[in-house]
Amino acid sequence: MGTESQYATTNMKYQFWKRKIFPVWYQQHNSWEDSNMIQPFSALKSENLSINESTPDTTVSKQNFIDGKEILYTTTIVIVILITIVIIGVLLFVRRRNYKHHDEEQSCSILVYPSQQGSSVPQLLTKDINFSLPPLRSTSLGDLNETEYNDDSDYDTDTLLLPSNHNQRSHSFSCYGLGVIEPALYKGNLNLEELQWPEGHIGRLWFSLRYEPSTEKLLVSLLKAKNLPSRTIGTVNSCDPFIRLHLLPDERRYLQSKQKKKTCNPYFDETLVFQVSIKDMSDHILKLTVVDGGRTKRKSEIGHVTFPLKNLEVGDGTEQQLFKFDLEKKLHELKSDLGEILISLVYNEHLNRLTATVIEARRLKVKQQTNIRNGVYKNCAEVVTTTRNAFKSGKTKSLSFRKEQLKKLMQLLEDNVPEFEKSLYSDLGRHKQESALFDIEYSIFDIKKTIQNLSQWCALEKPEKPLVNALDSVYIYNDPYGVVLVIGAWNFPINLVFVPVAGAIAAGNCVIIKPSEMAPATAKLIAELIPKYLDKECYHVYTGGVPETTQLLEQRFDYIFFTGSTAVGKIIHAAANKYLTPVTLELGGKSPVYVDDTVNIEITARRILWGKCTNAGQICIAPDYLLCTKDVQKDFIAAAAKILNEWYGTNVKDSPCYSRLISDKHYDRLVNFLKDKTNIAIGGKTDANQRFIEPTILVDVNPNDPVMQEEIFGPILPIITIDNPYQAISFINAREKPLALYVFTNDKGTKDLFLNNTSSGGVAINDTIMHFSVDSIPFGGVGFSGMGGYHGKYSFDTFTHKKGILERNLQKLPEKASSIRYPPYSETKTKIAHVLLKPIGVNISVHESSSEEELSSNEDVSVTAQSKPHNSSSDDDEEPPITKRKKKSPKSYYGKNKFKWSADALNQNFQGDKHEAYVRITLNQHYRGIKEKRTSVAKPSIDGNHSFAEGFNFKLIPSQADITSLAFHVFQHTTGYGRDKLIGKCVLGSYMFARGRALTHWNTAVANPMEPLQQWHTLNE
Repeated sequence: MGTESQYATTNMKYQFWKRKIFPVWYQQHNSWEDSNMIQPFSALKSENLSINESTPDTTVSKQNFIDGKEILYTTTIVIVILITIVIIGVLLFVRRRNYKHHDEEQSCSILVYPSQQGSSVPQLLTKDINFSLPPLRSTSLGDLNETEYNDDSDYDTDTLLLPSNHNQRSHSFSCYGLGVIEPALYKGNLNLEELQWPEGHIGRLWFSLRYEPSTEKLLVSLLKAKNLPSRTIGTVNSCDPFIRLHLLPDERRYLQSKQKKKTCNPYFDETLVFQVSIKDMSDHILKLTVVDGGRTKRKSEIGHVTFPLKNLEVGDGTEQQLFKFDLEKKLHELKSDLGEILISLVYNEHLNRLTATVIEARRLKVKQQTNIRNGVYKNCAEVVTTTRNAFKSGKTKSLSFRKEQLKKLMQLLEDNVPEFEKSLYSDLGRHKQESALFDIEYSIFDIKKTIQNLSQWCALEKPEKPLVNALDSVYIYNDPYGVVLVIGAWNFPINLVFVPVAGAIAAGNCVIIKPSEMAPATAKLIAELIPKYLDKECYHVYTGGVPETTQLLEQRFDYIFFTGSTAVGKIIHAAANKYLTPVTLELGGKSPVYVDDTVNIEITARRILWGKCTNAGQICIAPDYLLCTKDVQKDFIAAAAKILNEWYGTNVKDSPCYSRLISDKHYDRLVNFLKDKTNIAIGGKTDANQRFIEPTILVDVNPNDPVMQEEIFGPILPIITIDNPYQAISFINAREKPLALYVFTNDKGTKDLFLNNTSSGGVAINDTIMHFSVDSIPFGGVGFSGMGGYHGKYSFDTFTHKKGILERNLQKLPEKASSIRYPPYSETKTKIAHVLLKPIGVNISVHESSSEEELSSNEDVSVTAQSKPHNSSSDDDEEPPITKRKKKSPKSYYGKNKFKWSADALNQNFQGDKHEAYVRITLNQHYRGIKEKRTSVAKPSIDGNHSFAEGFNFKLIPSQADITSLAFHVFQHTTGYGRDKLIGKCVLGSYMFARGRALTHWNTAVANPMEPLQQWHTLNE
């Protein structure tokens, strides 16, 4: 009976709670529950059913009952767990908030808590209290709470900082108090001004200085800083400050304190030391700069303090002087003469869209570098310093940078072929075909070959190594010299400038170009185009005459490349010796021609006259005189007369294919060689007004005649008769070594005779001048005709220092092999060394031999070192292995060049003196890493006033306004290809970026949506 009653009671309670907790579930199942589960126990008994012998329906009811209990228990446990989590979360929140308040209290220097009304006694942090032990008094807690203080004591009751409200509790124990708090112990050198900062205050810095004369050390103790501005408006302690110390005038080196996190009132307690002599103290200024490190790489200067060390009292080195200064803002010229721009901001709160419009710009100032116009410096010391600083930056060592500059150099020539042809005709009266063949096209060809092979040239060279270095790495590193001076010549003012410049760029040097003043039109064109195409920091043009060249030679260069006469080459070499500067001198000389009777005289005469008449004979390797027998001379003159008439007609002066002399001085010098009219076989006509001299052949010339005493460098060819090749060789060797030697013969013995018994810069067999065009052989002089060589790979080698490198490992096996060099010495070690160093006839090569692939003109190749990187400063410059691929369709070397669109949009006149400007608008959201850019382009203007009226939309949510800024950069467009100049900028927006500049303007625009806000803003540097 008891069991039945207990079961029924429990079942009824379960149904009651189920209705309360799960009413919906209960309604859906109540029909089944009522019919099967909620039955009086008596009904079960009336059917003579027992608990143990229940029907299947009763069994189901009991099972459902058990499942319901489990659901109830599970729900209860879940509720308890949730309540526990909420309680723990609340406790953690309260604890964190208390810690935050504690940190804020710690960051404050003075906290004033009046213990009683009218009390003004301030309290210091415990770290600022000069501690002393108060008198010990014996009392009880009850006495402290219940006993009234004795007024007869010496202490003032107003100064007792006791709690105002104590909980009155009784204690059964006694304790000893520390005594009465003495206000004198808590009084410090307080300055209540620290609680009242002036408006616009950006912080105050405390530091101390001490100088030790004995060790010549300046000790700077950084104490603390107060009231530093937070990084973002509306936040507390959003600042991560540290201090940089400079000892001016040295601004590169500095000392730096540790960074303090999340505090606007940092305590540094750090001492930094400068080494400075006492005699130099008065020349230095100590600068302390407070910097907000932030959470990114961007660091912003909060303010700085300067202290002239001449005001420091040195003393005996034991006294430490305390200073405090208010921080000064970083100088920003709010008012400038750079111009102004009118900006309009409209914010649409429904679309979360900010529309920024640059409406107008006025009084924009054209940016010009100091002492420079069109890329030509007037101060040679300045250009050398600027170029050297650019080389020290290391950007010219990047392989990708070199290729980019070479492509731009080639683009310069390809884009301006008509302009160069006009300038060459103006300077030399040269036909455009000669200009294209000798100057423009050859320069383009040389640059293109350099680009194709540069990766291979820059790769580390792995030479053979001896047996003793079998386990070591031996290679040659191609190191650029640095700042290179290239002085060009006037006879081929493009070829003789651009080819060596291309080699210098390929080697990774910075270059200063000095074109010849004798070809003024071409020099001016080069000076105008180089800054538009090449990097303006690394490559400069310096124009002028002899005084300017003299000033240049007074500067220090790392390499000098000169093309010109032997007399000037001696001056260049002497100037280079002052700094032991290596030089390449491409000079000249009297290049002889030998012709024997085995040749075809007509072909021979044609090739000799072509070399002599091209550019009116003004070529350093032009045939200077002819050596032949009398029979050959007769045949040669007959053939020459026929050929010249075929080329130029009966009146050479009227032929457009014949050039003129460069100057009156040069004309007068050549005319003096023609005073004796008796030996003129062909030609001899002159015209001083046009600086014209007809192609002239002289016969019966005496070796002592004036025409044989110096390089002719004109269209005059003297013939000296000899009897045999041995006399010709003796005549050649009796004079200075020529730049070129020409031998016309079909006899191999005669050819070998001249090659083995003469010395010259280069030799051409059965032709003239054409060896200059072969880029796979070096071109250069020897002796008085010059030193060094270039063209192709040799140009790269000329401007490259071959730095040999031995790299050894530190393993035990190689060390054991090389231990024979260490003392103590013995006969055994000597024998081993003799074996290792003895040539054995077979060298061990460290590199694999690779077969050369012949590539057609429609294929280009890229090559790289397989085991070591090339001498490049960038990992991105790595080239793939040797591959053979089809040449792609011609494209611009710049792709989507950022300057091309602006030139097209402006549709500008490159020859006009107009201001071309555009504004780049950048939206920055610092913490989200978002940066959007838009560009507004203006039409050209003469007076610097531009109209834009072009709006751009930016996505902006109001909650992100505090971390958003708008930057307006106004650029002056540079004609051609080059870096545009920044005229000025203004920044609106986030305090983090703008430091309060134009902040009101920005906030007003966001706070007043749909209302255009226009305002003029002054541009700053």
